[in-house]
Amino acid sequence: MKTKHFLACLALLTAYTVAATAQNITTTNKIIDNGPDGTKLVFAVIGDGYSAGEMTKYREDVDRLVVNGVFAHDFFRDNRTAFNVYRVEQASTESGVSKPGVPKRTALKVLYTGKWKRCWMEPTSNTDVLITEALKALPKYNFVLVMVNEGGFGGCRRGSRLYVTRSVNWDVVAHEYGHGVGNLYDEYWQAGAGSYAGPAVNLGNCSTVLNRNSVVWNTFIGATLALPTSLANGINPNTTVGMFPGCMYRSAGIYRPVDNCRMRTNSQDFCPVCLALLRKAVGPFLTAPPGGSLAAVAPDSVNLVVRVTDSGSAVVDIQAVEGNVSQPAQPSGDFVLEVARALQPSEVSFVPEDPLLIRGFADPKGEPFELIERGESATIVVSAPRVSVADLAEGNVTLRLYKLSAAAGELPAVPIDAAILSRLKAQNLVAKQFEVSPDKLRSAAKREGLLRER
Repeated sequence: MKTKHFLACLALLTAYTVAATAQNITTTNKIIDNGPDGTKLVFAVIGDGYSAGEMTKYREDVDRLVVNGVFAHDFFRDNRTAFNVYRVEQASTESGVSKPGVPKRTALKVLYTGKWKRCWMEPTSNTDVLITEALKALPKYNFVLVMVNEGGFGGCRRGSRLYVTRSVNWDVVAHEYGHGVGNLYDEYWQAGAGSYAGPAVNLGNCSTVLNRNSVVWNTFIGATLALPTSLANGINPNTTVGMFPGCMYRSAGIYRPVDNCRMRTNSQDFCPVCLALLRKAVGPFLTAPPGGSLAAVAPDSVNLVVRVTDSGSAVVDIQAVEGNVSQPAQPSGDFVLEVARALQPSEVSFVPEDPLLIRGFADPKGEPFELIERGESATIVVSAPRVSVADLAEGNVTLRLYKLSAAAGELPAVPIDAAILSRLKAQNLVAKQFEVSPDKLRSAAKREGLLRER
């Protein structure tokens, strides 16, 4: 009788524990808070493969890599007020992550292959959905950093989501977000890489234009500095700006601003040119809004989590943001996001890179380059400023992503607004990459409970 009573109590306790776990599976903590999320770039950090008993380990890993790593050094330290960071905690049933032939029951079901050619790790069929669901409680986010409980090396970015193992150093992550935040190019190459033979480039931190007055970073170059530039007495390898041969995986025919920057070797600080580009990208997020708070302002912007493929797109989550979300209007890349009302462009902003681009970390023991491929699908986060949930209900908002074509040459030096974009389109200088229709936007908002049935 006592045994039956004990088993009954045990069963009841187990049921209660499972129910409690299901109800409290995810917790969020704002670990860097610089104001309302609508006015900041927001990082969401989430772990995979950390068991319930390893949450302290996970928090320490996040502190080491993010708080005391990326955001404690050079650009991210000096511009920390442009960012908010959330730590999302979700326990896995088993410790560690799945490997080929060795599956594990983890919260996000990430597969770690440990192979550079497979981008080190891969989302499985449910991973993207699981990440989206785990981040539902966040008011807004722009970037997702997935930290997997794995001691081997590796990192892979797909869309707005960067997957890293717990063993990587913060400087590798900072380099990767040089791409993701500022659209910076890689500046390294290997011996025998040869000359650059692609289309003309004069953008960001790489240029084929060997001309003191025309190169995009001309204002940084001293009047007496020789071009092309080489290391000599008095030249600081990290801060003296000239035109040094080698960039974008080629050793000649293309130039970089300094001899050695974080975009060439992770251990160096960002150079003055890269710092300026990054600062331009985050500039709108550095200034606090008038009055300091948006708490009393009605929602008038949306953040969209979009699943994109070569053949189309689908909105998988919509976040209503209180107040207007900040958006850089200066060109920071060659992808232009357009919000149109009644088919007329009304808002224009930028996406740093091709949303289907896959970037894998360089192999410290093998392949010296990042793995760069174009995937079949990815999840990205885009902001639609001055678009409210009410606008979605009206069913007249369309979201389009365009790529500036090679015929456009350099990016415009002035902010692109709706009128400029219309002229660019008329001149066939952009090609549409994807479109989200009013019906898709309205359906997604309804699904997320933001709209009621009429």
